[in-house]
Amino acid sequence: MCNTLALNTKECVHVYVVPRRAFRPTQFFAGDDGLLISPAAVEVGGLFITPIREHFDKITSSDIEDILSQVCF
Repeated sequence: MCNTLALNTKECVHVYVVPRRAFRPTQFFAGDDGLLISPAAVEVGGLFITPIREHFDKITSSDIEDILSQVCF
């Protein structure tokens, strides 16, 4: 399991491979108290998307740090 991101500049192409520790964080399975987030390449690249507006409104930077530490090495 890994996420791969690529960045094309005039000089070269940068490819980042981020090995995965887990497919989903514990917050994904926490029911009403959880956050419906299953990080993919976009989230690993720094853009967190939530399909539920309330989860976007309640997520914090510490939640994001925790989620990434659970799913990425």
